[in-house]
Amino acid sequence: MPASTKWIHRARVVEAMVLIVAGTLVRRAVPMPKWSRILGESTSVADVFGDPALASLGAAHTSPVERGVAMALRAAGRRLPYNPRCLDRVTAGQLMLRRRRVPGIAVIGLSRTQPLAGAWGAHAWLVGESGMITGGAEAATFTAASCFVPPSVTERLASESFV
Repeated sequence: MPASTKWIHRARVVEAMVLIVAGTLVRRAVPMPKWSRILGESTSVADVFGDPALASLGAAHTSPVERGVAMALRAAGRRLPYNPRCLDRVTAGQLMLRRRRVPGIAVIGLSRTQPLAGAWGAHAWLVGESGMITGGAEAATFTAASCFVPPSVTERLASESFV
């Protein structure tokens, strides 16, 4: 990897770390209805998001920009002194994509089976135009409950398939 490419990747990792930590702090301090606009506009869940075949898409199927964001999110998660939650990674990823003018859909899903304790499991994942960016491996066991899309994508979702 050329030296300039390494520095670009390192800068992306630092950006991801800052955004993940900021996302964690906001998630802990502010009720979600007040900050969910960061993720995008809440929209109805398309049938495609419940499809396990979509959840099996990996970072190798994404565009170079999406792949760079995915790699930075993974590297940042490994370097932080705590294990960031999926929603924190999705929030950071959505902001990174938006900064690069690339649309993404943040999806929040519920577990298909209810745990014994009575609490429903939840998971968040981020879908780019050409594949999963973060949270895709775990998404197969969850059913999409909410989607958040950037305002520029809302019209496209109404007229054509996003993925």
